[in-house]
Amino acid sequence: MYLNVTTAVVELFETANFRDLHVRLVGIDDNAAADSLRASGFGELDGDHAWLDPAALQAGGDDTSEWRAGFAAMLDFAAKRGWTNEDSTRVRAHLVRS
Repeated sequence: MYLNVTTAVVELFETANFRDLHVRLVGIDDNAAADSLRASGFGELDGDHAWLDPAALQAGGDDTSEWRAGFAAMLDFAAKRGWTNEDSTRVRAHLVRS
C-alpha cells in the first residue's frame, strides 16, 4: 500500500499490498508534502521517512475480515522491526521522491 502525495491531493493506493508500505512524493517538495500529509490526517514527514497514522490507513482500506487480518499482520511485522512509535499510534514508511 502506498500514499501518493501531489500538490493537489493525498491518495491511498494498492490497499491490499501489505508488503510495501511507502509514500510517493510526486512533483512536490518536502515542505509542501509535509503540510499535505498533516492536513490529510495521514501523518508527517521525518527525513527520508514518514510516520503514518494506522487508523487513517485503515479507513482507506477494505473492511473485510481478510483485509483487517492482513493489515494487522503488516502492523505487527512493522512493530517487530521497530518501525512503529512507542505507543503504536504511528507506523514508519519510506519515501519515494519523483
